[in-house]
Amino acid sequence: METNIPNSLFKYFSYNSNARAALEKRSIWFSSPMTFNDPYDCGLTIDFEKYVQREKEFYDAIYHSNDQSRKEAAISMGIMPGWVISVAVEELKNRFENIGVCSFSEDNLNILMWSHYADEHKGFCVEYYCEEGSYLRNHIRKINYVNKIPSITIEEFNRYGENEKKNYIYELALFKSKDWEYEKEWRLITDYNNKYCNDEIKIKAIYFGARFEKSYIDEVNKIISYDSTCGKIKLYIAVKKNNAFSLSLQEIW
Repeated sequence: METNIPNSLFKYFSYNSNARAALEKRSIWFSSPMTFNDPYDCGLTIDFEKYVQREKEFYDAIYHSNDQSRKEAAISMGIMPGWVISVAVEELKNRFENIGVCSFSEDNLNILMWSHYADEHKGFCVEYYCEEGSYLRNHIRKINYVNKIPSITIEEFNRYGENEKKNYIYELALFKSKDWEYEKEWRLITDYNNKYCNDEIKIKAIYFGARFEKSYIDEVNKIISYDSTCGKIKLYIAVKKNNAFSLSLQEIW
């Protein structure tokens, strides 16, 4: 169970037809990890060194040792056939390809994320309610920023049952390099992707980027003018500060 979950979480968008659809449907999109900008995201390392070492010890014992007990021990242990390893690696890959991820952040004023995920400050950022009892709060998971890619042996993975394998893949989707720590990311993870989900996702406010086309603000306001589940949604615009590399917010209405 996650602790210290914020009461609000933010998601950055470019302003396009997909973003407008997300606002109209009050929904979020679950993406395939295969489309992520970080090639290490939702990845892991198969610990092949153990197999290489085990194979070396096997052949050394069989062909280069005069110790009969060592030969018998090596034969009883055997080596893992290459096809077993290939099948397990393919299963891991397929499981990652089939999950869906929706990412959020604790921060709506990070200038790098405005550049990377909101079309160079020409997009917008949505604040979602994450209050007690909400779908978001009940399912959100925090990203762990680490220095080393998680690893597993094939034997370990093959010992897992179906639910354990599913949970393991979900857990691996929560590890990223420390280089991404500034994003302060949280994730929803599902067993489907490339689909919308609107399980009681409530919008609290919308923040337009510093370069957002002002003529589109009325268009957005018409889309979200009133939400029967949470009332009026507040609108803000980000403004560049003159004396610092940071943004301030001005409420529009």
